Amino acid sequence: MSSLLGACNDLEPQRLAVGEALFREGEYSGAIYVLLEGELEVRKGDVAIASVATPGAFFGEMSVLTGGPHSATVLAATESKVYVRNDARELLVSRPELLLPIAQVLARRLATATDRLADLKSASTPTGPESLEELYGSLIGYDDRFYFSDAG
Repeated sequence: MSSLLGACNDLEPQRLAVGEALFREGEYSGAIYVLLEGELEVRKGDVAIASVATPGAFFGEMSVLTGGPHSATVLAATESKVYVRNDARELLVSRPELLLPIAQVLARRLATATDRLADLKSASTPTGPESLEELYGSLIGYDDRFYFSDAG
């Protein structure tokens, strides 16, 4: 179980109906969201980039760390329960051990994005739509490990 999940035990879970947005791309909330149960879909624009069902998976951390708006929309794919940690910045300052699992997830995302960018640059002349579709599939093939750290 993620250490962020443990840091939310004092909170009442928020219930989400199917299709309900946890947060939307371009908005700012200042919160970190931790999945308790259900399945959430991450969307960039109109494109689904991940479906996450692992308890302890977290969302919103990039916005909290950068102070900027959310970079994607997160919707409930099934009825779900999440913890909403509205005091996320204060929590991370007071509990710096929670930063390691977040950093590990962000590092995995960056490494994968870098690999995919290298693949894209090396595929200078794709042989046809099939190869473009294959490359696109590899770019959006994120899974639970991009939203969950088993550290701590």
